Amino acid sequence: MATADTTSNVRREGTRREVWAWSMYDWSSSAFSTLLITIVMLYTTRVVWCADSPAAVDTAAWLNGRLGGEISPTDLGETAYAWVIGGSMLLAAFLSPLVGAVADARAAKRRWLIWTAMLGAAAIALPGLLPHSFAWTFTILFFLSSLMFELSLGPYNGFLPEITTDETINRVSAQGFGLGYIGGALALVLALGVMLDRSVLPLPKADVLREDYNASADATFEVALPPDTYDVHVVLGDAARSRDQMQITLEDQAFGPLDSTADKFAEVDYSIGVRDGRLNVGLKDLGGSDPLATINALEIRSQTRGSEGARAVELLFDFGTYGSPAMGGYIWASRVDAFRAWDLKADGRMTPSKEGLASHPNQVSFGWTAGEVSGDDAVVPPRLRVGLFILGAWWALFSIPTLLFLRDAGVPGQRVGFLSAARGAVSKVGQTLRSVMVYRTLAIFLIGFLFYNDGMVTVINQASAFATSELGFGLFDLILLVLMVQVLALPGALVVGWLSDKIGQKRALIGTLLIWVGLLVAAWFVTTKLHFWIMAAVLSAVMGGTQSVARAMMGVMTPPQHTAEFFGFFNLSGKATSWMGNLVYGGIVLATHSARLAILSLLVFFFIGLSLSLFVNVERGKREAAAAG
Repeated sequence: MATADTTSNVRREGTRREVWAWSMYDWSSSAFSTLLITIVMLYTTRVVWCADSPAAVDTAAWLNGRLGGEISPTDLGETAYAWVIGGSMLLAAFLSPLVGAVADARAAKRRWLIWTAMLGAAAIALPGLLPHSFAWTFTILFFLSSLMFELSLGPYNGFLPEITTDETINRVSAQGFGLGYIGGALALVLALGVMLDRSVLPLPKADVLREDYNASADATFEVALPPDTYDVHVVLGDAARSRDQMQITLEDQAFGPLDSTADKFAEVDYSIGVRDGRLNVGLKDLGGSDPLATINALEIRSQTRGSEGARAVELLFDFGTYGSPAMGGYIWASRVDAFRAWDLKADGRMTPSKEGLASHPNQVSFGWTAGEVSGDDAVVPPRLRVGLFILGAWWALFSIPTLLFLRDAGVPGQRVGFLSAARGAVSKVGQTLRSVMVYRTLAIFLIGFLFYNDGMVTVINQASAFATSELGFGLFDLILLVLMVQVLALPGALVVGWLSDKIGQKRALIGTLLIWVGLLVAAWFVTTKLHFWIMAAVLSAVMGGTQSVARAMMGVMTPPQHTAEFFGFFNLSGKATSWMGNLVYGGIVLATHSARLAILSLLVFFFIGLSLSLFVNVERGKREAAAAG
């Protein structure tokens, strides 16, 4: 079947509504980029595929049984996150030319954008409604969402030449770029606010006791107990962020300073004799970087057993859960955490249910007797699932203006067969590749770009996973980190652009690539959060600058008559190889159990890209482009 040319050859000025509608997709889809490296990463590595996940434990055992290795369930989380991203990018690299060809041939970019955007949004929102034990279901949906995100960018970018002229295309592109930074940051802030503000969303307690906590600078918790000898077990820390310089006091015995990283808790065991009928537990902040100390759970077991062999007193206190009695003051409890079944009255007093005091003769009292104490739920599976749902809802909701007001410039509905369009797409890519290779300098530049761009994309995707596994970053830390990157990336691009005017584009590019190499080497040695924050600030400054100066070099070495064709290939080739680094990173983590080795392995991409860039003679490239005209 013959293929009709459905694209318009006339560049026109888009209406304000069309330009605004086009820019709104940057606003909506950028939420995927920012929440991917925060909430989605934490949910994948710390909830769905973690040491306590049955799916991770079973999968690790299955792999070890067949490969004879020592793969841990924790390694599977980082590997799954990296491989889902890398695999979706690899598949998108093959499908993007086909989708673009069919969309162009049928003037159906809007239709493809509707399907990819809405399917991607639904795929990432759906896990928010499913239990986190659905590990493989989540992984498949995560892969589908990432794939749809990548595929949606082709039709979306294809609208830009149809609503701009040569004089307005840069301004409109920059507008979308800027709105994307703002939208991604606001989506992240909104998700965090809704997830953690109990007045907005009073979610039920977490699945694990120690993920709830009370926080205080200095407080005392008192338990009234019969005289006896007790084994006391205290859990300190916070599932969401690192806490350091804490001290716990049991009677007169002080333990500390104690540190905990996100989701890795400090625990204290102590055997103590109670003679005066009360056990005092002190919680104190010793002036660490975080202003509050935290306590999650307190377990008290009597060493004396009754006539039936049971311990006389066996208590497990759950601190901080929204609505939990332990958040309040002086209350009554009984054996084996029976207070969970009680009702908390408006005046703060407790009314035992039929499973409460009436059923247990060994009654005790407990409560906070000194200090200001606040209770909260940490970032736990139910709240992270809310973050996933917010991501999908944001992406879908703010895509509506784009899908409503944009229309293809060509004649819609052309019946071009998929296979015919696919053959045309493959032929066009091959033709473009042959055309590029005619310009030797440009070809060397593009091959180098493929490697260092892959390294950059992988670092951006995996930096949060590295910070979490190696330095104990929690969600709060990651949120602030991403917001800082959002703020510094654009000024960094402007500074590098100014510098390239002063010292030349090639020198500016080489300089930024050397900084990337230095950052990866520094990652091997970094041990503190402060050092990582400094590295992240430098990374955000050179991230946009490296991409912008590379695009500028591409522009000056491209023959005018091939601008659209070669830049389309430039964008496509950048995606076509962006999967390699993520797959390598995940494989190294799985084989060596070390995120440091994984991040260091990315040096090979920068070394190859840097070496090839050294051979690029920009002036010769300009002459080759001019001679072609």
